[in-house]
Amino acid sequence: MKLGGSLFTIGVAIVAACGNDIGTPNTYDVDGGTGTGLPCDVQQLISDHCASCHGSPLAGGAPVRLTTYGDLTRVKNGSTYAALSLARMRSTTSPMPPSPAAPVPTNLIDGFQAWVDSGMPAGDCGGGTGPFDTPAQCTSNSYWTGGDTESPVMKPGAACLGCHSGGEEPFSLGGTVYPTAHEPNDCNGAMGGATVQIVDANGLTQNLAVNSAGNFYSALPVTFPIRAKVIANGGERAMVGAVTSGDCNSCHTQTGASMAPGRIVLP
Repeated sequence: MKLGGSLFTIGVAIVAACGNDIGTPNTYDVDGGTGTGLPCDVQQLISDHCASCHGSPLAGGAPVRLTTYGDLTRVKNGSTYAALSLARMRSTTSPMPPSPAAPVPTNLIDGFQAWVDSGMPAGDCGGGTGPFDTPAQCTSNSYWTGGDTESPVMKPGAACLGCHSGGEEPFSLGGTVYPTAHEPNDCNGAMGGATVQIVDANGLTQNLAVNSAGNFYSALPVTFPIRAKVIANGGERAMVGAVTSGDCNSCHTQTGASMAPGRIVLP
């Protein structure tokens, strides 16, 4: 398909990071109800900066879930997982979350440390979920109905490079960004306003605007492996590791493939 001037100066990619698509929702029983058992400020830090990998399902190679009071108060080698998490958030050599994800702001880490130092009292902020612990749904409630008609907004959610790997204007990268993790093919995704940033093995950075169907793509050459993140709403969601494919939706399917936990999701 000829897209002419619709290419952006930019990049593309997978973002929620390929990881283990396993597990069940991890909850903590609080006064007979289902919640995380965490104070609201702690729960918010975990949700914003940890749950992409340490949630349900696990992703990015994360070995344990860290989303509930029970998770964080478990002990490993004499230290709670909360204390271990705190040390990694403050580490300059092996920080969590790892690059290229943005570090946790210092004031939030200080608040987390104050909670740990006070004996980790339980909270009652209610239920909490990771970004991939969501139902199957089409959030936009609108779909691509044009079949194979050539368009920048065609077939959101479908693998791009299967068709756009040759011809007059082949893609090097392509995918779709969604509001939630398990949206079906042809469902229109994030309605613009987001950027997918790619950094290739040579340090070349591309920034691709997400269009009205959630699609992004590039015909610019890249050197693999690449790192990627989605930037939107004043936040970002980054892949944990580098990947060797630019066909983002081939891994980031509705249910997840090749160890990806689901769709590329807005931060």
